Formats: sequence, structure tokens, C-alpha cells
Amino acid sequence: MTIIGYNVDQRRAVMWADTETYTPQRTPTGHASKIALNPLGSFGLVGNGRVKMVQEARRVAADALSLGEAVENLPDALRLQREELAAILNLPPSKIECTVGLVGFDHSRATLVGLVLSARNNFQPIPVRCFLAPDVGYLSDDRQSLICTAQTQVCALQAEGVQHVSGVLVVAEITSEGVRASPIFDFARGRELRRPVDLGAAM
Repeated sequence: MTIIGYNVDQRRAVMWADTETYTPQRTPTGHASKIALNPLGSFGLVGNGRVKMVQEARRVAADALSLGEAVENLPDALRLQREELAAILNLPPSKIECTVGLVGFDHSRATLVGLVLSARNNFQPIPVRCFLAPDVGYLSDDRQSLICTAQTQVCALQAEGVQHVSGVLVVAEITSEGVRASPIFDFARGRELRRPVDLGAAM
């Protein structure tokens, strides 16, 4: 199962994702972080799709000195990774799925922005202030509303035949004061988290 999303307003950007990973046959395989934060550049990234694609996006984001640099480097890096992964898996590149949400402070415009890079659009950055996958409608960025939004996303995936069994909801926030992330909800137990949870080395 993979749920991701973000919302950007004038005062802060919030993004979220679950941690569970699946095979193309929808078999759970463990956990992975789908969120990457770059405190130096005051931006963050959230992604879904093939794990290696998301890992490449995280690497590019970590190496960038600014949001602008990440926006400039991500499209070519993701296209190259898609070609390489398609060759390894003996699949056409169109079968390699990945969507990345990039949010943060655009210094040239002195404002918070959000962009979506999707395999469907050949990873061209598209400005979007609110993005959800699956799209179930956005409520609010307070803690309870984010949990409700994520649970609704899970229900949408379950309706498509995806069996969600574990993982946690991780939420990240970007403001003028910095960036931070924390797990806030345990899907397996159906309860809020008030302290860090150990999901193993993959996190």
C-alpha cells in the first residue's frame, strides 16, 4: 500500500506518507521511508511507485542545495533511473510507475510552493498546491484531520483490492523555522503514536 499527499499554504507545507512497501503483486515486503527532508534547502520530497525510483528521488533531494536545484535535477535523474530499471526488469519504461511531490521554499519567489513530477508526464514538474494519491479530498493539516485523510486513502486502496496490514503514517512539516517529521499513527493497531516507533533499518 502506498498513500502520499501534501498541502501548501502561505505559512507552511505539510506532507504525509505511509511506510509499507509492496511487490507489484501487492505482497507486503516491509517498510521504507517515502519522505525525504532537506533542512539546508528548506524543502522536502514525498514519493510513491517503485522503491528504487523513490530512493533515487530521495538521493537527488539530499544532494541538492536548494529546491530549485532539486527541481532542475530530478526530471533527468528519474528518467534515467526509469530506463535502467526497465532494462533490469525487462519491462517497457511505461510500466515503471513513480510520482514525486516536491514542496518547500522557493527563494526566487519568496514563497512556499508545491510541484508534482509523475512518470505519466515524463517527470515534468507541474505546480500543484494540494496533491493526494489516491485523491480522496483534503480536509485540513491539523493532526486529527491528517489521520482521517490518510485512513480514507487507505480505504480507497482497499476498495481496489490492496490489503493494508502494517506501517505507520509519517507527517512532515516545512515552515520558515525549519523542517521536521514524525510518525503519528499506527495503521496496524489503529491508534495514534505519541513517541517514535522502530520500523527497522529500512527507515
